[in-house]
Order: sequence, then C-alpha cells, then structure tokens
Amino acid sequence: AAKELVLEVIRDRDGDFRSGRSDFGGRLGGTSLDVAVPRFAVGIVIGRNGEMIKKIQNDAGVRVQFKA
Repeated sequence: AAKELVLEVIRDRDGDFRSGRSDFGGRLGGTSLDVAVPRFAVGIVIGRNGEMIKKIQNDAGVRVQFKA
C-alpha cells in the first residue's frame, strides 16, 4: 500500500513517471520494500513540512526512509 501511495503522489505531479524495479526482503523481523524514487520526486514525496510523507506513513501504517 505504501508503494502505491508513493507512486500515486509522483504520478499526480509527473504523469510520465514509470515505476522502477522493486526488491522485497526481510529486515529486523519486518518486511522491507525498496521503491525507486527519482531525485526530482524526493521533495514531492516528503511534501511541505513533511506532510505528504507523514500522510503516506499514517495511511499505509509503514515507515518510509530514503537511501542515497
């Protein structure tokens, strides 16, 4: 659900965005999912004052982290 929320936010701002390859894996007893987010979209996903990332986390019941 979190992946779809992230991709939806990006699609709303950039209709030409195509999702990248996803990798699934377990870590610390939970499930982890990597979602490729283009650099230009990081700010969009975070949102003004972090509001969008908070909404994604609350709506999907997940924690979103960015890797370099």
